[in-house]
Amino acid sequence: LYAATNGERHMWELDDLIRAHAPELVTTNNTDRFGLENGLAQLTPWFAAVERHDYPDRLAVTAAEPLLAYALSMPGGERLTEAQSDRMRRTVADTIARTGAFRVTKEAGMFRCLAGE
Repeated sequence: LYAATNGERHMWELDDLIRAHAPELVTTNNTDRFGLENGLAQLTPWFAAVERHDYPDRLAVTAAEPLLAYALSMPGGERLTEAQSDRMRRTVADTIARTGAFRVTKEAGMFRCLAGE
């Protein structure tokens, strides 16, 4: 079995951005149910061997619009007001102007599970 999942800190910068400008839109990433932090314990009773493989990565977003479009595509994104969108766009654009990119952590990985003999 190969089970891909995310960690608790996956894309936390985007969550913080949304929380700051549209707190009613913040959703859970469901890693409390099955994620990098708890997947090993959940899978170990059922398989002879379980290996965790992390995929360290991050995004460097250099334009505000793609990040805003992604936020709008998330559950509840259609409720984002024009004023909220404008504030988010300015925050991202200001960060890009200051640091060269709006960086977003990607905390992803998978578990490789092997059956016993």
